[in-house]
Amino acid sequence: MDHGVDLDRVSELKRREDAHFVDKHPKSLALGERARTTMPLGVPLSWMAFLYDHPPLFVDAAEGAHFTDVDGHRYLDMSLGITVASTGHTAEPVVRAVADRMMKGIQFHLPTEDAAIVSEELARRWGLPKWQYQLSSTQANTDAIRLARLRTGRERILVFEGKYQGHLAELLAVLDEAETVPEYLGVTDHDIANSCGTFSP
Repeated sequence: MDHGVDLDRVSELKRREDAHFVDKHPKSLALGERARTTMPLGVPLSWMAFLYDHPPLFVDAAEGAHFTDVDGHRYLDMSLGITVASTGHTAEPVVRAVADRMMKGIQFHLPTEDAAIVSEELARRWGLPKWQYQLSSTQANTDAIRLARLRTGRERILVFEGKYQGHLAELLAVLDEAETVPEYLGVTDHDIANSCGTFSP
């Protein structure tokens, strides 16, 4: 169907922008090639290779709401580490608090007073009395699904198209026509059997 779009012109603009990207990011491209020898797709987490329609940028440093890549280009960071850095990069009070905590020990299989302090503050701010902590969205969603199943008595779940809901196998489903299929290699039909399908808003 003709929508009045000059597809040849669009293709030429895309080709030109791709060439411009390659020209302006030699260090990122070189690091990507180097990293492929020790990391699949040259990235620490495979999804990073598919975020954009160009090779991944390699970050050098960040401050506040901006980061700089290894080629010296500065960007407004609209992700902030998928909200991990929601207070901004290298915020001095956060850096100081993390450094103080690390000087006392990094990780334990026991609670600390900090855990009680943070939980009390979260309860005060959000009006929810009890708090538990996880190290990833996969762990958090695994527990959320189990709690929902316990509360509702239902087994099936709904997965939204265009989402990231963790790497729990039963969440790695996509809609292909009217059929729910595995999103990644190694995920089986059995893994996603409890998904009731994906929803595309």
